[in-house]
Amino acid sequence: MGWHDDPNPFKNDEIKVLQKGISISRVHGKCTVNGEERDILASKSPVYRDGQIIGLVGSFDDVTEEYRQRDEISRLNQTLNSIPAGIAVLNHGVIIIFVLVLMIILPNW
Repeated sequence: MGWHDDPNPFKNDEIKVLQKGISISRVHGKCTVNGEERDILASKSPVYRDGQIIGLVGSFDDVTEEYRQRDEISRLNQTLNSIPAGIAVLNHGVIIIFVLVLMIILPNW
């Protein structure tokens, strides 16, 4: 259908479902929708009739925003962990001051 740059991983999963009856659950992949690459989690299961596999049913969840948020949180955490104490950030008229506290415990104090 032209949704995937590389359809082989999806095709291989579908072959497993159709030939071996193995259900595939929430496998990460990428697809293209209206020219934009999206992150998806795909699930597929066999459909049986009289004990024989006659097809499969599949679905996917678009998790693009969740992945973007996860990546942004990770990036912000890395930035926060690398700044010295007392850095001020001006954001939409609000001053945020990050104070990283380093505590040293001295013996007999």
